[in-house]
Amino acid sequence: MAQTPLALNDSDAPRVVVSVVDSAINPYHEFFYQQEIRVSQALIDAFDAEVVTLTREHATYAENRAADEAFWSSVVRGQSYYFAGTNIIARSEAGTGLAPLDPIADKSPHGVGVTSSVLMANPDAVILFIETEGALGNANAEGYAFTHPEIDMVNTSYGYQVPLIGFPLPLPFISEPSYQGVVENGKLHFSAAGNGSGFTPGDPGAGSWWGIGVSGIEEYSSEGDTQIFSSNAADFVADYTQQLPYCMECMSGIDDFVAGTSFSSPQAAGVASRVLLEARQMLDYSGGIEFVDGTPVMASGAGISITNWFLRRALEQAARIPSALDYDPIEGVFDLGGVPVNPLAPWLQIGWGDLSYNPDYGVVDAALSHLNLLPASFARSKGLGYCEFQTIVMEYRWEYWGFVAVDNPDQSPIVYCGDAFGIRASNDPGGQPVDTDDDGTVDALDECPDDATNSCGETPPDTDGDTVPDSTDNCVDVANPDQTDSDGDGIGDACDSTPNGSGGGSGDIDAQLTANGQSDTLEAEAPLTVEFDASESAYADGAAGTFRYTFVFGDEATAEDFAAPSADPVASHTYDAAGTYTAYVIVSDDQGNAMRSDDITITTTIRIEVEGDNGTVAQLRVDRTSGGVPLTVNFDGSLSFAGEGETIDEYCFDFDDGEVQCGSSPTARHVYTRPGSYEPSLTVTASDDSTATAKVTIGASPEATPEQPASAASGGGSGALSGLALLLLLGLGRLVGVRR
Repeated sequence: MAQTPLALNDSDAPRVVVSVVDSAINPYHEFFYQQEIRVSQALIDAFDAEVVTLTREHATYAENRAADEAFWSSVVRGQSYYFAGTNIIARSEAGTGLAPLDPIADKSPHGVGVTSSVLMANPDAVILFIETEGALGNANAEGYAFTHPEIDMVNTSYGYQVPLIGFPLPLPFISEPSYQGVVENGKLHFSAAGNGSGFTPGDPGAGSWWGIGVSGIEEYSSEGDTQIFSSNAADFVADYTQQLPYCMECMSGIDDFVAGTSFSSPQAAGVASRVLLEARQMLDYSGGIEFVDGTPVMASGAGISITNWFLRRALEQAARIPSALDYDPIEGVFDLGGVPVNPLAPWLQIGWGDLSYNPDYGVVDAALSHLNLLPASFARSKGLGYCEFQTIVMEYRWEYWGFVAVDNPDQSPIVYCGDAFGIRASNDPGGQPVDTDDDGTVDALDECPDDATNSCGETPPDTDGDTVPDSTDNCVDVANPDQTDSDGDGIGDACDSTPNGSGGGSGDIDAQLTANGQSDTLEAEAPLTVEFDASESAYADGAAGTFRYTFVFGDEATAEDFAAPSADPVASHTYDAAGTYTAYVIVSDDQGNAMRSDDITITTTIRIEVEGDNGTVAQLRVDRTSGGVPLTVNFDGSLSFAGEGETIDEYCFDFDDGEVQCGSSPTARHVYTRPGSYEPSLTVTASDDSTATAKVTIGASPEATPEQPASAASGGGSGALSGLALLLLLGLGRLVGVRR
């Protein structure tokens, strides 16, 4: 076992815990080591978890797994383990036929994909993974997930249905723990609605009135935003086909086509956990669910109390409504399960809407606004029909599950939207954020709710007594009520030693920068070491001065990566990846004056050289190795060459996404439209038929896609699907006991 210092989060920091009940987890996969650590010692203690640091220093899974053999052979069922460096605490409740938690090929990678889907939507979630045998959960797994006080949400992905009919069967060992967890313990339960056209309200996980059923919709896959007709009458939809880790005996790798409502529901759970975590952060709420006057509360503070039912209502209101315009009719031809969203009655297909983590869709902010934590400008309205249809469905679920599985409480805990038919009156405390001073902070969280300057009615400091507050005064110590600033340098003439722009002021430092002697652009292959020189910087009038230099290299990923100010005007930096970077320096003096230099563009490429047979060599250069989709990459194989007396006759570029370009041109340009990890290659063929192939790795990450106008999907109407069509949909069954 590897031994490294344990890095943990502050035990008092707000957190959220999502339990995934599924087949297996692979804690060696690099994906799980990319999130900021949110596990704290308090959580480790609460789950009585043993801390495990896995070996990951070897190149292959087999070598690392072998190094950890002693641990895997000692794992005990029913014991929790924290995998250091991740946000995963795991335990096995599987039967005796499986080696507990051991990430071997005999186990399904389904749980790997489900866990990854939660973390894609909320990288800051803590996962409590519970391994079960086969395709279904068991009483021990469900009982632990729904009763442990530190768990906020549970995701499951299975159910029973009558073959060929599609009508779900109630499962008491799923229904009863779920009921206890949600109704009595205040959690949320997300469950996959199924990949066949069954009737979701009859599903023991997705259909119960206390459960949240999630069906599928396409967001990023090639079909466009098309509706997948999985189960009907679900609460929500979420992305059906995702790019996720999906392997057991591996250290890395992304599967571009992980599909099913099994992965829609954990994404929805991830979005919900993200809303809850941000709410807890806003309210400075630490810990998990607490009971207040007998009611389980997920977060509270500033006069706001958030229960699981209130959070669910906020998600209902916040879910985005895809438009019929999102549907791609050309791509849809190749997806027999995809149809456009019906603009007359979209709720028949998408329930309350899409729980997407795409920030451009604004689901998280809209939910926080409904929880009265963000101003009304972030809110989302729903047209006539959504509340009415979902209220009718919920009434059916209330009666059905109260008859077949549980004794319904005397008073419904559900937070209702208030339908136009008067079936259930609204008891929703949300959607009423108040921001009196219109400063972007709701009154409940605003120290000075009536004062946008946040001075709370007190006279703001005015050191020089010129009636201009110090916070906006361009001469704090010298009275200048007119704020005249002739040279526009941010320093008022009254205290500017050079009011006309010659020396000394913040606009009067002449900041100069060169990169390897160049002052405009610099192009070379990576890794590229660049010497930045700002020593020619000076005051504009030539006066002597002492400066500090803050270099910005353009490839900083986080705030911690930026260089600190230095008295040294020369800095060296190495660019390891291909890309285009903007570099500059900020030159400042002790009087608070500062000036930014002109930008220098640094362009780096990556060259891969591979020698083939008969002296043929393939050399592949790319100008980018990562970025958000759509990602445009330029490929250059012009430096490839053949053996003596031969020539390169063909350049064949395989972009690893199904597209290939072969011909006499040594260059190519390609656009990656789907997120994923790709290994494009160049194969050159010489006149003597000898070949050589060079490969490079390209990472395309999800990029926000502008939301289409939703007007076509809102408003009233009914009869979007005929009675016959709906009956057909309800009659297409799934196999008994399937994992979705």
